[in-house]
Parts: sequence; structure tokens; C-alpha cells
Amino acid sequence: AGAGAGAGAGAGAGSGDEKNVGVNNHTAGSGAESKRLAPAVAANSVTVNMGNFDHISGRTKRNTEKFPLKTVLAAILMFAFGSVFLAMGIKTLPWDKERGIAMIIIGSMTFIPGSYASYNLYGAFKRWPGFKYAHIPSYDD
Repeated sequence: AGAGAGAGAGAGAGSGDEKNVGVNNHTAGSGAESKRLAPAVAANSVTVNMGNFDHISGRTKRNTEKFPLKTVLAAILMFAFGSVFLAMGIKTLPWDKERGIAMIIIGSMTFIPGSYASYNLYGAFKRWPGFKYAHIPSYDD
């Protein structure tokens, strides 16, 4: 009896009953090939990324990132002071142009980074994809 159509194609020499179906089975190759591939992946190992899911307890692991308290306080204060100075600058602008422009500049310099950091910290707090505490410059070091 011959090999079935397509079943033994590319199998090389052998009886046709032998199959090499092991996942990352490096023992089937030559000695040099096994030594070359062995450090990267252990023999017969399969790595599956399960994210934060613990397969033993069946629970999701807690986020182990440290909550950056000083960074959060700095972001909120910059956002708040920037908002106040922008509002005061716009309100003062008709009567005293120089003081109004100065307040708008100071307000912009604090509002823009404060709003950016606050938005990113809120996204990290809500665990939105792509948002992490590590993406914001930290004042906690």
C-alpha cells in the first residue's frame, strides 16, 4: 500500500506512519539544529499569554503597578490652577491687557500639561487599553 494523497508529501524517508507533530520538539532534528534552537524555547513547550488571568485560582491578578500619588496631585493642581488662571486672564483682559495676557500665558503653561496628565492618569485608573501610569513623568521617585 502506498502513501495517501497528500498525507506523506514532504515527510521525507520513512514508513509513512511516523509523524513529527510535537510543538517545538527540538529532539527530532539534527544535533546541531537542536543545540541552536534549544536556548530560545524549551523542548515541547507552549507559551500562551493569558494576561492577568491566573489559571490556578481562576481569578484575575491585581494590577501590581504602584499608584503615583505625587504625580496625581501635581496633575490635578496644575489642571486646577491652569483653569483658574485662564479664566482670570480672560476676565481681566478687557481692563488690563498686560496682566490678562500674563495670566493667560501662565494658565496655559499649567493647564495644558495638567489636563494631559490628568486624562492619561484617568485612563490608567480605568484600565483603558494603552494607558499606564508609567507613561506619565513621575514625581514619586
